Amino acid sequence: MNQLVQKGRTNDPERTKANIMEVAAAEFGEKGSAGARIDEIAAATQTSKRMIYYYFGSKEGLYRPCWRSRTARCATSNPNCTCRTSEPEQALRRLVAFTFDHHLNHENYIRLVMSENINRGQYRRKAGTSGS
Repeated sequence: MNQLVQKGRTNDPERTKANIMEVAAAEFGEKGSAGARIDEIAAATQTSKRMIYYYFGSKEGLYRPCWRSRTARCATSNPNCTCRTSEPEQALRRLVAFTFDHHLNHENYIRLVMSENINRGQYRRKAGTSGS
């Protein structure tokens, strides 16, 4: 891992990008793609706007991987769902229970989906995901 420690700071680009995406996903979820502000994301991550633009190119360039990572998390967060091997009613009950619990615990994901629906999926198509 390429890390350089200077004056209490760590140079870890992957960790910095992951932190930016985590904070950005919350910001996009709370305020939508139009309302989210790079200034606020930079302040919350203790990085600069310039660094965010360096890593992601634009606000839309940051939104797309946030969308992809959140939809991927939703799709892969239920490895124990045996819908294909269950009776249809039991499988549906499991799926509904999982979906309810997931959405209850990931409020920003719901807001991202709502924002995408309002924008007719324009960012989802650019991100190359079908969403849920």
